Amino acid sequence: MTKKNQLLKIILLCVIFVGIYFPTFCWMIAQFMVDDSNYSHGFLIPIVCLWLVWQMRDNLKNMVIESAKCGLWMTGAGLIIHVLALSVKVDFISALSMLMTIVGIILHLFGWKMMRVLIFPVGFLFFMIPFPDVFTIFLTYKLKIMATHGAVATVNAIGIPCIAEGAKIILPDTFLE
Repeated sequence: MTKKNQLLKIILLCVIFVGIYFPTFCWMIAQFMVDDSNYSHGFLIPIVCLWLVWQMRDNLKNMVIESAKCGLWMTGAGLIIHVLALSVKVDFISALSMLMTIVGIILHLFGWKMMRVLIFPVGFLFFMIPFPDVFTIFLTYKLKIMATHGAVATVNAIGIPCIAEGAKIILPDTFLE
């Protein structure tokens, strides 16, 4: 197979992939564009990943391509999870299945050696996926409490008496939220 045919097949596969995951991409873009979004960086993640792959291009050109049979199974599992997630309208799971499908495609087409090289750029795509609000609220609350206790310990260490009450810092004359 010539390089041109190989490139055309990869482009066709990318178009099909985008078509299959189009509803998920629309959901992710909507999450990225929400005012005061925690995920506005989501647009940059694929660009950074492509840049990382571009930096590895010389390594990738010289690699022996050996298809891994488990890649087809992983791709199939990712697509099944995607369809199930869409049917119950759980976009977060659909987005996670996208990563599974990408890993499966890479394994099937290029094998384990290529996947080992590409694991960081592909894994970095995880940071593009918007988490459900329940996770975000839970994590931010825990971090807020940790920051409050850290600040109280620091202020007490320099000799100013204060105590933490939830996420509030109570000083002798006032309190901070």
